Amino acid sequence: ELQEKSPYVYASQFDQNPNPAGGGLFRPEWFFELEKDPDFICTFLTIDSAETEKTVNDPTAMSFLGLYEIEIFGKKTGELALHWIDCIEEWIDAKDLEDEVLKFWRECARHDVPPLIAAIEKKSTGVTLIASLNKLQGIKIMDVQRTKASGSKTARYIEMQPYIASKRV
Repeated sequence: ELQEKSPYVYASQFDQNPNPAGGGLFRPEWFFELEKDPDFICTFLTIDSAETEKTVNDPTAMSFLGLYEIEIFGKKTGELALHWIDCIEEWIDAKDLEDEVLKFWRECARHDVPPLIAAIEKKSTGVTLIASLNKLQGIKIMDVQRTKASGSKTARYIEMQPYIASKRV
């Protein structure tokens, strides 16, 4: 089961080969498209802001996600899953970041189930963004702490890999 749902960890720990054949971090078969949006319990935004509009750096990434209960043959299973509704990946100058986030928020708020919260990584430009958005009425912000214990993006993904391998995204 570990080999199937967490192949990178399995290959590293049991095979002593951290680069499994065929890749181990992302497998296309773990992700699928639904023919229509599910019945969402709630929706939310995630925002990973970048330092600059220069394309040599990572872009700012904003995602709109919905939480829903998995159904099989019309019967709810009690298992929850995430549905990626929309995203934007842009190189945005720090001075324009708040306006672009608010623009994305407004677009997502037109959805049948508008976002309840925006989770923003609390680092560099995210700190300023969180402070400015917290002053606004009607937008709930959750700051996501980045610490040494939380590790790199790759480490955080590996931690979530069994969930994703279970086709719950």
